[in-house]
Amino acid sequence: MKLLQHFSISRLKLNLLANFIGTGWSAFLQLAFVPFYIRLVGVESYGLVGFFLALQMVFKGFDFGFSATMNREMARYLVSPEQTWSVPNLVRTLEIGYWLIGVILGLGLMLLSSFIATYWIKAATLSQETIRISVVLMGATTILQWPLTFYQGGMMGLQRHALLGTIKVLASSAIFGGAMLVLWWARDISAFFLWQSVVSGLYIVTLRFLFWHNVPDLHTALRVDPR
Repeated sequence: MKLLQHFSISRLKLNLLANFIGTGWSAFLQLAFVPFYIRLVGVESYGLVGFFLALQMVFKGFDFGFSATMNREMARYLVSPEQTWSVPNLVRTLEIGYWLIGVILGLGLMLLSSFIATYWIKAATLSQETIRISVVLMGATTILQWPLTFYQGGMMGLQRHALLGTIKVLASSAIFGGAMLVLWWARDISAFFLWQSVVSGLYIVTLRFLFWHNVPDLHTALRVDPR
């Protein structure tokens, strides 16, 4: 009993450390590279990054508790493995719903790109076309980044914190460090968002693969279950 309790406490400490490193490293890089981004493209161009971050905060309200549900259901599976048969269909059902929300948000942003570039964002040095292209790329990035929270919730529920923390560190290093190199080469804010889209695509493919690799699989066809 004491050995089991000691193992649980050690596992908890490891999970907390992995979460702290993964989240802390991403937050640190996001702040540390701001002066370099501004120096390379200027304050006005970097204002588009601030606009994108504000949109992401607003979009979080459309999560509707999906990621928390994934966390809970995966954790429940760990303590009730006899329910394995229901897990794959549950995950597929929630996954499709979550992806649809991201696609709707991203496509909506793309469709409104001309309106935003013309009436929402007033720039002295940036052309409307540059702003429009940047907003379109914001929409693409939104589609690719949106499901990350869903899979992260599932990975945490499966107690794969260390693996998730490692992926976060690598992804945030590529996103923010690579963006500085791209801006140094292109000196165009739209290149920043293009890089965000590319790395986000690689990130979501990797995280989805690792998540499904840890989901119990009965080698049956997955289906959407409205119940």
